[in-house]
Amino acid sequence: MTLDLCSKSPLQKGMPTEMLEIIDILKGCKSQEDCLRMVYDILTKRFAGDRLKTVTHIASLFVKDISVLWTKKFLHCTNSNYILRHLLIASGHFVEKDIQLKWTFIRYLSPHQYVRVLLQGNRIDVDIRASAYGIPFGDHAHWFHWTLFRKEWKTLSS
Repeated sequence: MTLDLCSKSPLQKGMPTEMLEIIDILKGCKSQEDCLRMVYDILTKRFAGDRLKTVTHIASLFVKDISVLWTKKFLHCTNSNYILRHLLIASGHFVEKDIQLKWTFIRYLSPHQYVRVLLQGNRIDVDIRASAYGIPFGDHAHWFHWTLFRKEWKTLSS
């Protein structure tokens, strides 16, 4: 698989059974917002980011097999966003054009991808990886994001 960090990888047809079960639940959501929040909660609890693994697991950037990604604990931001797109679109509440891939830099040098989702006529930022640093639903990590900086500083100083 080629590295396509700036474009949307095609979605796969087959998905793991557990994902299909989640999709069935998502289809029952009453609104786009309920669906998006449920997907966000599922993914932020299931997958973790790790600054060191971001560098030491570069090869996993090339993985686009949804069955393989679903079994991992660590995912790059691009991989978690790939899964996010799968779940949102398969839920029937969103279409591909509702989801934009966006890029920013963290700490001035580390590229980071998040998504911007069209939600009932408004755009909302969704950043699965940033939730571990206290950045809430609706925001994304960027530059020296104060919440991110404060949490890292507390870790370094203890």
